[in-house]
This record gives sequence, structure tokens and C-alpha cells, in this order.
Amino acid sequence: MKIDVADRLVEIESWLENGEVSRVRAALTDLLQNRIERRHVFTVAMLCRCCHLPERAVRILHRYMYSSSRTAPDASEAEKAEYAASLNAIGCNLEAQKLLQSLNTDQIPKALLFHAYTYIWQWDWDGAVAPLEKYLAHPKALPDPKLWAKVNLGLALTHGPGRLDEARILLEEVSKETVNPHQRMVHKNALVNLLQNQFVRKDWKAAQDSVRQLESDFLGDGDSLFESVLELWKHLVNLYSATDRQVPFRAMRALRMRFREAGLWENMRACDYYEAALLGTEKLLLQLYFGTPFPAFRARVKKTMEQLKIAIPSHYEWFFFQRPEGKRVVIELANGQNSLGDSFLKEGQVPLRLLQTLGSDFYKPMQIAELHERIYPELNFDPITSANRVHQATRRLRTWLEENKIPLEISEFGGFYALSAPPGCAIKIQSEESPWTEALLKTKLRLQYAKIKKHFGRKTFFAAELPALLEISYRSSVRVLNEIRDAGLIERVELGPQTHYKIRSPK
Repeated sequence: MKIDVADRLVEIESWLENGEVSRVRAALTDLLQNRIERRHVFTVAMLCRCCHLPERAVRILHRYMYSSSRTAPDASEAEKAEYAASLNAIGCNLEAQKLLQSLNTDQIPKALLFHAYTYIWQWDWDGAVAPLEKYLAHPKALPDPKLWAKVNLGLALTHGPGRLDEARILLEEVSKETVNPHQRMVHKNALVNLLQNQFVRKDWKAAQDSVRQLESDFLGDGDSLFESVLELWKHLVNLYSATDRQVPFRAMRALRMRFREAGLWENMRACDYYEAALLGTEKLLLQLYFGTPFPAFRARVKKTMEQLKIAIPSHYEWFFFQRPEGKRVVIELANGQNSLGDSFLKEGQVPLRLLQTLGSDFYKPMQIAELHERIYPELNFDPITSANRVHQATRRLRTWLEENKIPLEISEFGGFYALSAPPGCAIKIQSEESPWTEALLKTKLRLQYAKIKKHFGRKTFFAAELPALLEISYRSSVRVLNEIRDAGLIERVELGPQTHYKIRSPK
């Protein structure tokens, strides 16, 4: 008997509202075996994103988004907003933000909600507050999405500006409003966000009661993402509220390993942050600071380090969660220079951009979409052609690494890419906090600075000595000298009629 797709989608949507995520995913997978009619595209894409299948949503909507040799774009404004939300979920944050900013929020208020998600996915809780508040004040905002906006605003107020009482009241209101079976999904998310608010307020009894209620009421829903979040906060509550932390600490470490094995990398990052913040572990805080690409998260780590009076060094060597063994090999992320020879990667070219992208996050491997956006920021993501472009980039970088006998590898598993290395091999990352650093110099200028530094050491010198040393004209040597001085690596010393210079000492 032929299935009526419209009726089937209504049924699937009711399962999603009831929190039956596994059932929804299975039904959509079955439905997508056949071509989706144009009139059902928006609904199917929306359901895919909501049940944690955003890559399917992108594939479904992409053909209607941009013109090609065969088709003209005919996506509605609502479909564009949905496409942007799905892009954000697969790592294309910049393209998603650009697309959402092009939409008329007077007509498509949900774009404000999706814009908030682009901040939340980057741990930027403060940035998410304004679009969520605008959405809730919008006269065209619909009741069900408004509930989700309140749930996310409560979370953002808790972890961002610290408006804890306001967040608690908001989340308690939503939990009381969502008692119908079709509101189960939003109800349980309101409660788990309320648990996080109780954690931040150090209301341990209320937090422990919330954990027991959530486990009793929702663990059978088949929502693995929700279950992982609940597991994280349950262990954090146990760790922070304990007088003897030895047992909960071991349990937290075991949970961290389970998150790593399951590919729940942001949960793993959260484990490390809250452990480091509680125990004041300098090594772990530095690992988080240098190994996280999200500015808002780094700012949070930096604030914690300042409170603990831990200084951020000018650079950091990352050994890939391994103990350094044997002879050390160090590769600089700024330009590929390494301790094995004189090779380096050219400024601005694809292999260097790929190396820097892969080395920017110690925790989370990168998907094709995320790599594509960072390597080719001027191009929109295409679920068909972008993969080939990224594969070509990885081949170029692998070839360079092999030719120069650098023991870094690009590992690929399940559509994710990450750097890996044997014990003793590290990447070196320069700190953004350093007011002056060699990493700020372009590769050629950096090599020229290295020559000057090696030749003169701590002795003073003057501009006329540089042309012979660098094998360039006097005019060029003055330009080089000025650029290095502007970067703060050389200082001017007044000695007699001629201006002398010397290498600055590290602070």
C-alpha cells in the first residue's frame, strides 16, 4: 500500500514532540530512500535537523539554495533559515551567519532563533542572549518555538552574563507550561537546563533531585544526545558537591574517556574545563586555552586562569594527549617550520591553512563542511563538490609532510579529520596574548628576522649592515627593519650620531 507522505510526516513530527528521537531517525532514514517531493522538502529538512541529522537536511535543501547550470534557486525565506540552521550544525558557522543576516526577521522571526544557535554552538552564551530576547519579543513568534527560545535563553543567561535568578524563573516557568505529552522534548530540555542553573548556583540538593527526576522520567526516550548531557551534569554535580572527591573524580575521568570514544568531543572539553576550574590544574587549563578555536571559550578559560593567577605563556607545545618520549620533533603551526630542517609552508596557501585549521582544536576532529569553510572561506559549502576540494587539500599537505619526513599524519575516520603523531612529536602554537611574537611575522620576514637574530645576538647593529647580511637592497632592508620593529621584536637604541638597533629580550 502506498504511503501518504503528508500523513507520515505529521506522524513523525508527533513522535519528535514526544521525544522519540530514535524512532524519528529510523522513519526519516526509510523515507529518504525515495525522492522527496518539492512540497515536502521543508518539513523533511526541519525534521532531519531536529533529530540530529543536519547533514541530511543540508543535502535536501542545497539544490534549491543556489543557482547551477540546471536549476535556478527557488528556496523560500523559511527554507533559507532552515538551511542556515543545518549548516551551523555541521560546522559552517560563517556561511550560516551570513545567510541569516540576509533574511528579513520581520517576516522570518525564526531567523533570530537560529542566529542565537550560531553563538551557542561556539560556547558564546553572551552573544546568544540578544537574538533570543528579540525573538521572544517578536509579535510573529509562534508559541512552540517561543518555548524553545525560553529554554535556550535560560541556558544562555546561566552560562553567559550570570543572570541566574532570571534564568531559573524562566526555566521553571517552561517546565510547568510543558506538561502535555507532545511537549515532552522541550520539557526535558528545560529541566536539564534548570539542572545546569542549579549547578552554577551551587544548589546541590536541588541539583541532585533534578538528576534523579530526569533519570526516572526520560532515560528511556532513546535520545542519546540528551542522555550524554544529563550524564555530564550528573557527574559534575557529584564532583563539585563531594567532600571527598577521590571517587567522583575517578568517575569523571572514566566518563571523559567514554565521551572521547563516543565522539562527544564538546562534552569531553566541558569535562576538562570544569575539572581544571575546580582543581586549578595549570596543565589542563593551558591545554584548553591553546586547544580551543572558540574565542568565547578561550576568554572563559583566560578569566579562570587570571583568577588562579596562572600566566599564559608566549607559546605552547602540544603532544597529542601523549607523554613526550625520545627525540622531540616540533612543527610550528604558524608556518610549518620544524626542527627537522629548513622546510616551511607558504603564507596563505591551502596546505598551511589546512594545517592551522586541524591544529586549532585539540579536542574535536573536523568534518568536511567545517574544514571547507576554514580553508576556503570565500566559497559556499556544496555537499557534492566541497568534499573533493578538501580531499585535494589533504593530499597536498600529506605530500609535503612525507617529502620533508615530518611524522605528522592526517587521520580520517567516519567523515572526520584530525592531526595525529607518534610520541615525541608536537605542534607549537603561539599565544594571542603575547604583545609581540615571531608568529605575527610572515614567513619570509620571519626567516629574515631569524638571520638577524643569529648573526647579531645581543649586540647592537645599524641599518646599513643589513643589505649584505640579507642580500637585499638598502631600501628593502630599511622596510624589513621597520616591519620587524613594528612587531616589537627589535628596539631602537640611541648611540651617537647613528641609530642603532638590538634584539629585544623576551619578557
